[in-house]
Amino acid sequence: MESLAPTPARPDGIHEAGEAWSRAGEDTQPARDEAHRFAGHTGQEWRGEPAEAARERARTSAADAQAAGDDARALTRFATASGNEISSARQDTAANTARADADDQLGKTLLSPEESEVVTRNLVATTAEQNQNRYAVAAANIKTMGDDLRGAEVANPGKTPKTPGAPGSTGSKGDVPEAENLRALGNLASLAGRTLDDVAETGVETAARAVDAASEWLASVTGNDQLEAVGKALTPDTVDFLGNHAGDAVLNASSQARNELHHTAQALDGKKSPVEVYLDRDRHKDSLQHIRESQRGQIWSGDTYVMSRSTPEVLTVDKNAAEKEARRDEAMQGIPYGRDVGLPGHDRDEFPPAMSVEGGRRHDDWDPSVKLIPSRDNRSAGATMGGQTKNLDPGDTFVIRETD
Repeated sequence: MESLAPTPARPDGIHEAGEAWSRAGEDTQPARDEAHRFAGHTGQEWRGEPAEAARERARTSAADAQAAGDDARALTRFATASGNEISSARQDTAANTARADADDQLGKTLLSPEESEVVTRNLVATTAEQNQNRYAVAAANIKTMGDDLRGAEVANPGKTPKTPGAPGSTGSKGDVPEAENLRALGNLASLAGRTLDDVAETGVETAARAVDAASEWLASVTGNDQLEAVGKALTPDTVDFLGNHAGDAVLNASSQARNELHHTAQALDGKKSPVEVYLDRDRHKDSLQHIRESQRGQIWSGDTYVMSRSTPEVLTVDKNAAEKEARRDEAMQGIPYGRDVGLPGHDRDEFPPAMSVEGGRRHDDWDPSVKLIPSRDNRSAGATMGGQTKNLDPGDTFVIRETD
């Protein structure tokens, strides 16, 4: 028998997302505890305006850490429960298909070719209906979980997640409400991650600076050099790095959960639409500017550009490592390093990226754009794009968007 429905990827990604959200929730606990300790246990020893300001920052840090932890734990519960629901549905549909295959083989053995053909057609239709109904039950159960998530206001209540637009959509099964519910829930998970991205980044920075201020103040009172060293160790670069890392981890986890829900929706209705991959407007501003420029036809070769044909918006995942390297080599050919043109600390950033089929110099409708941008921006953007597309399948499509 032919396959009765598209086989979506295993739900490993959504469980991994749950684990990442759980770790994010746990990571906020030390910051909250430390902030509470500074705010609540210093008592009368904290006097004067500087001490009160430091204590207020500690209180704010504790509240931010508490909110981030609560949100992360709510997302963890959603990811775990919906991942288990998807696993159960896939096991049931696999069992349905195996039974149908066994019945089909028995029919071919015992019946005439004409009778066997009728049995096969009936088995295909019946099993396809059973499998679709099972996915519909899973979709309804996940929708209920998503309604609970919305009720917890993990995502910004003022924002409404939307299904990515139709470019590149395929499928012939027609609209299936349960599938659209799954896509909406996937987009809600992504939106929640983008909201938590800011909370995680800000929470780390606020907690670190509260600890910094309090440590330095206590050091000045007690003369304790170790406390002063703690404050000085939290340099702006260290704090920014920790905040960026926390933000990217939550953003990646949320996108992977969204991808799993979209894969399950595809099993229901056969539609394949681009998912949205997000870059942070602050951390990745140079990467985003380069993407916008190239999609307007401003094609860079290092530190100079020409106006030419626009690069595409919809990109296609390719997991072939050798092809990826070949496309990168093609795009970089003849492009100088930043250090060779007076721009040390700059990388060659190519768009379309080598991880997509559209990268390289093998397309008649566009040429790649390669621009020198700050290394930190380029490498962080590449890492988070890789994280957000980790559990997409070869041939899946995506578009790059800017966080709100």
